[in-house]
Amino acid sequence: RGIQARQILQKGLEKAIREKLQCTQGKDYSDALDLLIESSKEHGKEMTMQELKDGTLELIFAAYATTASASTSLIMQLLKHPTVLEKLREELRAHGILHSGGCPCEGTLRLDTLSGLRYLD
Repeated sequence: RGIQARQILQKGLEKAIREKLQCTQGKDYSDALDLLIESSKEHGKEMTMQELKDGTLELIFAAYATTASASTSLIMQLLKHPTVLEKLREELRAHGILHSGGCPCEGTLRLDTLSGLRYLD
């Protein structure tokens, strides 16, 4: 039953994603899937259909999951993609957020600093 439910969900997601990808008319809002697609394009790597489905599922279930679950998922993805992790570390170091040695929590974390983190965004 679980496998069948997953297949139905995957099929429905793929249909919705394909419709969204084919939609060329401008609209005055962006939903989470729009942001996911645009973010991947901006970083020079369009996501595969499977990656889009996985990302969409993550967004759906993250709304119901605990912070710990979402954090675990984030850590797993970063560990699967060490080059992404290193780029994040470089950006955090460049903005004085990640320190080598000493307390990583020195200083004040400010919203304007976070807003300047383009790769993290």
